[in-house]
Amino acid sequence: LACNQFKHISFFLRWIITVCIMALPKILGQLAVMSAGILGRAFVQAYKEAASNAAASGAGKGIFNVHMSADEARKILNVEDDATVDHIQERYEKMFAQNDKEKGGSMYLQSKVAGAHNILMEEINKLKQADEPNGSSSADGSKNKDA
Repeated sequence: LACNQFKHISFFLRWIITVCIMALPKILGQLAVMSAGILGRAFVQAYKEAASNAAASGAGKGIFNVHMSADEARKILNVEDDATVDHIQERYEKMFAQNDKEKGGSMYLQSKVAGAHNILMEEINKLKQADEPNGSSSADGSKNKDA
């Protein structure tokens, strides 16, 4: 009698193990799908939070939004304090072309060159605007000696 009971228990244990092993892939699959959904939602939430933080801090406003002084801009373009617009433009075009990525250059250096050019052009425009109310500069930016 004890041997028959052992056979029934043994059969029952084998049946439970077989059912568990057969159900294991389904359980693991469901676990993977649930985990992917949870991680996906967490990733989207983290991305939105990072984007809002970047917008609030002012990050990513453009590659040419560099903070440099006019002196640093002159050093980058290798021009003097009294450089003309044409000379600045010439240096900018030459250095920008030299740093072309297709020629093995660097986009970072191109952005620095472009930023320096923009800062110097802004400085020149500010100087022109400061001179205009006095009537001491002409439309081409040269000084009027008659005024």
